[in-house]
Amino acid sequence: MPNKKLIYRIFFYLIILAIFFFFGRHLFVHWQKLKEYDFSFNYSYLFLSLVFFSFGAFVYALIWNQILRKLEPNKTISNFKAFKISVMAYFGRYIPGKLWMFLGKVYLGSKEGLAKKVLFVSVLLEIVLLITAAFSWALILLAIAFGSELFSLYFIPLIIVAGGLIFVHPKIFYPLCNFGLKKLKKTEISPESFLNYQTVIKIIFYYFIALSLDGIGLFFLINSITSLSWSHLIGVIGAYALAAISGAVAFFAPAGLGVREGVLVLILQFYFPASIAILISLLARVWLSLIELFLFGSVCLYSKFKRIR
Repeated sequence: MPNKKLIYRIFFYLIILAIFFFFGRHLFVHWQKLKEYDFSFNYSYLFLSLVFFSFGAFVYALIWNQILRKLEPNKTISNFKAFKISVMAYFGRYIPGKLWMFLGKVYLGSKEGLAKKVLFVSVLLEIVLLITAAFSWALILLAIAFGSELFSLYFIPLIIVAGGLIFVHPKIFYPLCNFGLKKLKKTEISPESFLNYQTVIKIIFYYFIALSLDGIGLFFLINSITSLSWSHLIGVIGAYALAAISGAVAFFAPAGLGVREGVLVLILQFYFPASIAILISLLARVWLSLIELFLFGSVCLYSKFKRIR
């Protein structure tokens, strides 16, 4: 069994390497075209990209904290603490297995006095609602931007959206959670702690806002190195939502490595030559990693400053 798992892991890593090899080869072959391309660096747009991505990260934390407060109104944490936990847990995405980021939230949240059961349910809800919201928002925006041109790509996301909306219904989600908790010999969730379906739909709409902020951040990143019309903003937001969530659900790829870039390149080719689309997707990867480090440093400095005061 361990050997089988090792073979699967090697196979998936080879897929990631193949994606980046293809990207590298394409950039090498078309290097002359890249050198001749009309790049125009704009640091104001780069700063706006930082602002929107950072604000988006804060909104994700607010949504998670909103879920926590609905589940356990008697024991809450501040929005800043929720943001700090989320930022610190980001780095769990770079460990193969995907769950480390969310398990990090459970661990760090328990240090703040929150019940592990509540944290576990909040994280499970967060995963399902974010996946449902991201695919839904991507389908809506890409349909507006491209119409039938991308229709062939909609089949699997549509199934995921429909399945997610069904799964998060209180009559299905909570009995399944309680079944799992019972098997683990843990206290079950009382009906009073259930999120009603109206609240669930609201949270999905909140995720639409967070995903849009990230998409605008990508739009400004693109415009910091080249020019892209505002008329393409909807398509870029949809592209980001689909790329980000595709990378998130690709369990074999740490932080969606390769998968997110592949989906982004596929859609950005509607706006740019393939070599430019590849370059943008790779720059986005580096830029987002730098922003995560910036946010981590910022919350640590702010926490230290608060303790000194």
